[in-house]
Amino acid sequence: MINSPQMDQLAADIGDRIYIDIAKWHLYLKDAKLHTGLATSFLPMCE
Repeated sequence: MINSPQMDQLAADIGDRIYIDIAKWHLYLKDAKLHTGLATSFLPMCE
């Protein structure tokens, strides 16, 4: 896994702003522990 300030910031932004809508429940990606993996996948596109 990549550890850098840019990756940490991207993971935090994804986790705080994006959620999964399940049966009218808003499950934020940080609560589902999905924000770091997603940030790792998207980080190469941001550079």
